[in-house]
Amino acid sequence: RAVPQTATHAVLPPRRVVLRFPAGDRGRRAAYAVWVWPVHPARVTLGPVTPGAHDRLAITFGVQEAAWSGGGPPVRFRVIARGARGARVLWARTLDPARVAADRGWQEAESEPPAAGERTLLEARALGEPSLPVWGRPALVDVAGSPEDHPSLLLLSIDTLRADHVGVYGYGRATTPTLDRLANAGVLFEQTIAPFPSTTASHMTMLTSLAPCAHGVLVIGSPPLGDDVRTVAQQIAAHGYATVAITEDALIKGDLGFERGFDSYRDLFTTGKEPLGIFDRGIALARDWLDRHGHRPFFMFLHTYQVHVPYKVPPQYADLFPIADDADEARRQERDYDRGLRYADELLSGFVAYLEQSGILAHTVLVVTSDHGTEFGDHGGIGHARGVYEEQIRVPLIVVHPTLAEHGRRVPEQVGIVDVSPTLVELAGAERAATFTGRSLVPLLRPATSRPPDQELFAEQLWGPRQTLLRTARWAWIDKASGVEFYDLTTDPREQHDLAAEQKAAVAEGTGRIERFRADCSRLQVALRRSGAAASGVDAERERALRALGYVR
Repeated sequence: RAVPQTATHAVLPPRRVVLRFPAGDRGRRAAYAVWVWPVHPARVTLGPVTPGAHDRLAITFGVQEAAWSGGGPPVRFRVIARGARGARVLWARTLDPARVAADRGWQEAESEPPAAGERTLLEARALGEPSLPVWGRPALVDVAGSPEDHPSLLLLSIDTLRADHVGVYGYGRATTPTLDRLANAGVLFEQTIAPFPSTTASHMTMLTSLAPCAHGVLVIGSPPLGDDVRTVAQQIAAHGYATVAITEDALIKGDLGFERGFDSYRDLFTTGKEPLGIFDRGIALARDWLDRHGHRPFFMFLHTYQVHVPYKVPPQYADLFPIADDADEARRQERDYDRGLRYADELLSGFVAYLEQSGILAHTVLVVTSDHGTEFGDHGGIGHARGVYEEQIRVPLIVVHPTLAEHGRRVPEQVGIVDVSPTLVELAGAERAATFTGRSLVPLLRPATSRPPDQELFAEQLWGPRQTLLRTARWAWIDKASGVEFYDLTTDPREQHDLAAEQKAAVAEGTGRIERFRADCSRLQVALRRSGAAASGVDAERERALRALGYVR
């Protein structure tokens, strides 16, 4: 008879183990195991660095629960500077989480760095009896830097938001008064193309500036991002920024590579019992984090499924946007989508008010976009992850900059989600990653007499029969299993009239460009693929969240 017992953790291996059994178990066989592993001193090295005149050293540290829940010893944390004048302790603190509740969890501190201009190696160490101490990434922060030199960055992704349902993009319903106000205070990009009509692949492009066919992270069961691929968070973190990501519901799974470069990565899960969604929880976490870190340069990635099915419509919006009683299913779902979008915009309004009233927005670049759109009968279906037509891949992109972006300006040039990472890196003054393939949009934020040339962009659907879109400022080619479709976007922006039969030369030209793109992308994926990486599994909590979103049935 197996009688499993709860594991007991001890920091120091006991000299003697006593097992006690009930009298009724006399004569039975018993098995036990004692696992012992060495714990090396936790040490993090930063540098060599040369601090500036106004730099501070930001530190995060703590003790894992397994080490103190059983009464582990106190742990001494130290930051040591090693330079030409020898070694000295810059900062020290002792944590005793087994006995002091305030010492549990992540701790944060700042200290004076070494002398300005002195090239120094900084070493963060945990000392004392064997325990399980952990360090976050230490960083030098220029507390006197101007917003123009080191603006904070807030990237908000509203999942499944199609551009033509946003008021400032010309929609007839009053769905987005907050987004409209932000656009009028910043720069709006009229033609922004997502690379994939589903969450995981498109967001990985957003954070790596690589096409889905290159990064290969398409779904949560995909192999993780290749080791040599740099994310926008890694580049910005290396420039001294605090970084945090707050996401929702399963498909932006941290260990696929999304968490790379973030000091903190929070993935919130629904249970299916939150009829109004959990964007309010994400906003609350964002506000709490900003209350503690908003004084220093930061990069925040905030993602919400608030607009995604199932649509979240509060009672006060139940009669909003009426339609005919005999409207078809597509129109009913579109109405509910718009109602849910208006509620999401209301939640966003409170967050924007917090950013304004706290003064954070005055030194922060706010970027609002989406990973893909959705269809309401535009091409015979309902939903997304089913094609690369306009309604599924054209998304909003709004940039509000405290000094750079001209208020209320609209940019007609076609841009892509692939351009988001290079743009954020340049705004932070960080180094562009060698693996980025998009272009920075910073020149388009400024009024200019000369404009960068329009770029051709690609989008793909890579499960089921492959579909590839090639899109220029005027033309769209869609390569599908049934053949290549060809559209003139100036006269037919919704891609309803296929010109392939009468424009055979143009179709052949586009087909060749698509074939070259596919071949180049495949070679790049092979070069970047992580050697021996295993596919990532789906845990029970994540499966419940996916079921609530309709991805698992």
